[in-house]
Amino acid sequence: MSESSAGKCIAAVLDLCDSLAQIFLQSGNAAFRGTSREPAKRWHPPRSQYQAGETCRRPLAPRRPAKAGSRNRRDMSTTYRELLAQRRDLDARIEAAKQVERTQAIATIRELMEQFGIEASDLPSKRGAGRGPAPARYRDPVSGATWNGRGRKPLWIVGKDRRDFEI
Repeated sequence: MSESSAGKCIAAVLDLCDSLAQIFLQSGNAAFRGTSREPAKRWHPPRSQYQAGETCRRPLAPRRPAKAGSRNRRDMSTTYRELLAQRRDLDARIEAAKQVERTQAIATIRELMEQFGIEASDLPSKRGAGRGPAPARYRDPVSGATWNGRGRKPLWIVGKDRRDFEI
């Protein structure tokens, strides 16, 4: 686009905006009216200010300095990385402290076991500590199969009275 055509384009857009504003004012649209029923004053630079290649935008306001205590994205990502590094360090320190205390606890347990004459076989084990299988409550007289009353009914008892098969 040449410089002269850009200037003409901008002028045409401004004329169109002025025409639309007049149409809205004549239609009674209150959004374009001020308190004195006059058209609201809207900022736009004078047409003579537009040179070829210039835009009709208002210049941007300068950036405000950041408030104290606020962080931008770069600060947050740096802080996040620092926190991850701190977490890795803390995890390592926690694991080291846990190992030290664990060895101390094992030593204390061994001392107490020797003091009271407790053997490892005297301690209850986790294996087999459960209730185990329930005793059989029903027996099939033909095959000798048993059922404890839990789970799916066997075919030899389905549709029959259970009392006939009680042990």
